Amino acid sequence: MMLRTLALVRKEFLHILRDPRTLGVMFLMPIVQLLLLGYAATTDIEHLRTAVLDGDKTAESRELIEVYRASNYFDIVYYV
Repeated sequence: MMLRTLALVRKEFLHILRDPRTLGVMFLMPIVQLLLLGYAATTDIEHLRTAVLDGDKTAESRELIEVYRASNYFDIVYYV
């Protein structure tokens, strides 16, 4: 069983080395996938509906709420 597997691996390896198109695809496809997925897929969460409870009511807490409001990540929709 092991000899058959090694013979198959050897055959495929020789086929890849003999065929330049297969060798090109073998190296080019992962690079293309890396570029496409790197720019197309993001995991950023934007416009998260948020409620705010400001128990401190100081200038610093209001400034922090303003920073949250200015970002694209949070949409303050309710004040508790």
